[in-house]
Order: sequence, then C-alpha cells, then structure tokens
Amino acid sequence: MLEFVATRNEGATLSEIAAALDAPVSSIRDLLAGLVSTGFLDRIRTRYVLGPLPYLLHLHAGQPSAASIRHDDLEALLSELEALSDEPGFTVLLTVRVGDELVFVDEAGGHPLLEHWARLRLRIGLLHSAQGKVILAALDDEELRLYLRRQSEEELAASFSREREEIRRTGVIVDEVHGIVPRVNHPRSDTTVVTTAVRDRSGRPIASVSVGHDPEFFARNLDKIFDILLRHASQWEDRLSRE
Repeated sequence: MLEFVATRNEGATLSEIAAALDAPVSSIRDLLAGLVSTGFLDRIRTRYVLGPLPYLLHLHAGQPSAASIRHDDLEALLSELEALSDEPGFTVLLTVRVGDELVFVDEAGGHPLLEHWARLRLRIGLLHSAQGKVILAALDDEELRLYLRRQSEEELAASFSREREEIRRTGVIVDEVHGIVPRVNHPRSDTTVVTTAVRDRSGRPIASVSVGHDPEFFARNLDKIFDILLRHASQWEDRLSRE
C-alpha cells in the first residue's frame, strides 16, 4: 500500500488501492486507518498520500539514499561518454537495492525499454543481473553470507561466488545483454553493459550504475569507459559522504 501510494503524485483513493492490491475494500480500509494514525500516510479528503513518518525514519537513520543520485548526474555521465564519439547510443541506468531485490529507478539516454522499466520500478532478484551482482560483491562478508543462505537458487549463488573476487578486484562487471537493441535502427540486438556499485558514507552499496553501448564500440573504448564510469561513481560517493 505504501509503495502504491508513494508512486502516485496525486495520491490514491481507497478503491484504487484495493483494486491495485486485488484486496477487499473492507480489509484495506482498516489497514489504511492504522497507517494514517501512525503517520505513514496522510488522508486529504478522499485520497491517501505519503505521510511524514517515512521521511523522519530516513532522517533518524542518518544515511543518504540513492535518491541523492539525481537524473542530472546520469545526464552528466552520459554527456561525457558521448564525447568519446560522434556515434550516439549510450544508455545509463540507475538501480537500487530494496531488500533481496533490485529496482530500476532511472535512465538517461532515451532507451525505450529501459525507460519503461524505470517508470514501472521493475524489480528482479539480485542474483539475476549484473546490476545486482555488483551490489552483492560490495557487501561485507557477513552480510553476503546471510544473503546467500536465504537463497534457494543454488546454481545462481554458486556462479556468483565464483565471480565475486574478480568483481571486487576490478570494481565492475562487463556483461553482454542479448535481445536489447542498443539504439533505434541498430542492426544487432546485443548490448555490452559495464556496471559498478555506488556506496553510502558507511561503505555499504546502495545502488549500481550501468553504461550500455554496442559491443564493437565497447571493445575499442573499454578502458576509457571504465575510467569515466568509476570516476563519476566516486564523485557521487564523495557527495553522499558529505550529506
């Protein structure tokens, strides 16, 4: 309920929330009343909006969030990457960790599918993508051990364990993604993606940022792309450490 309301700028009515959750209105009504009374939600006439308590909890935690990485930051990264060549086609994708899942939250470069994923706040398991694996590799040993113990997909967990040290050593994952066209009218449907983690001031990974382009271009410019991506991620981390 909180997530549905938070994604609606104008708030949501009781019937809209019940329909979205496929739940009886009578059950939702009582739960909403509890969330309003504790400050998680506010009620403005017939619509429910996010209340003050989520913000207060965030302030009490004293941790910056991935929301501190702004769309302008992604555009600045994209601009520097595009200066490498007159050939367009770079895409920048920001994802965040929510529990044991990865959520797509923003995109720069105008890729229609990735824009759609970010708008929907698409969620996938951390072990199912390079973006999730780079976050997992940045966890401390104990937190990673506890995460892996919770997983039932033993083959994926074992595969990640074999990759982990290399990801930690380089700070990046290079991955070939099939079925996603790098840009409109591109003759191939393969994209090379390089991904790194972004940490908060305590050193915990809170997000990952990915850069995609066609494989031939990546092969010619991989070191330059690494340098630009890691430098921007480091700048964001410096800013997060001051916030």
